[in-house]
Amino acid sequence: MINKRNLEVSKIIVKDSRSLNAVEPFKIEVKERLQPFTLKNVYLDASFGVDGLLTSVSLEGKKFPLAVRFYTYSTRRGQSMSGAYLFLPDGTARVMATGSNHYVRIIQGSIRSQVVVHMPQLVHQVTMHHSPGVDGVGLQMDNLVNLSGQNNMEVAMRFETNLQSGQSFYTDLNGLQMTRRERFDKLPLQAHFYPMPTMAYIEDNIARLTLASGQPLGVASLKSGQLEVMLDRRLNQDDNRGLGQGKIFFTRDF
Repeated sequence: MINKRNLEVSKIIVKDSRSLNAVEPFKIEVKERLQPFTLKNVYLDASFGVDGLLTSVSLEGKKFPLAVRFYTYSTRRGQSMSGAYLFLPDGTARVMATGSNHYVRIIQGSIRSQVVVHMPQLVHQVTMHHSPGVDGVGLQMDNLVNLSGQNNMEVAMRFETNLQSGQSFYTDLNGLQMTRRERFDKLPLQAHFYPMPTMAYIEDNIARLTLASGQPLGVASLKSGQLEVMLDRRLNQDDNRGLGQGKIFFTRDF
């Protein structure tokens, strides 16, 4: 039972150059520049940077660096290139540029709070539930990826922490059990990605970072303290594995 007298009207902050019309009783505050800000519930504090992306979380008075960044891969040149089945990058990932249409919307309410970041190829949304139940113990992240107009681009979301996870991380096997994965420096970059049907995590002796996915994706831990998940890919050529075409779907929701 929710006591309606204790609920407040959501506060909305937008980093945007466009004019927006407020709808009563909601009030919209438009800012040209954002300052770092924090969302809080009874379980955790989530801090965000001036670009609207997560920078750290605090649990039980302890602060843990947790940066979310988006990266892109391109395909190698030559006879063998990335396609529907093969992942053959031309090197390490590049940071996704924010672009001129980058803007942020912050909604702070009594039931839930939300941060929405608009970037050129994706919309990144973080939701915090103000609930004493299990839906309040973590952050919900949704990504809407649109690679239309792009050539040979693969998009990944990377979590960067200070966890001393070493060479190992963990993924599930068909949602039934977790298995340990190892990173070997002698292997090429693409060999470090594994299937993630529903879950993956990294940990050390102090803390654990767990990622629960709504759909199967590829995941890797390319450095100690990092967890990277592939979101979408648009590839123009066939990789000679039987499909007979590239991977050219446009919009995906993760």
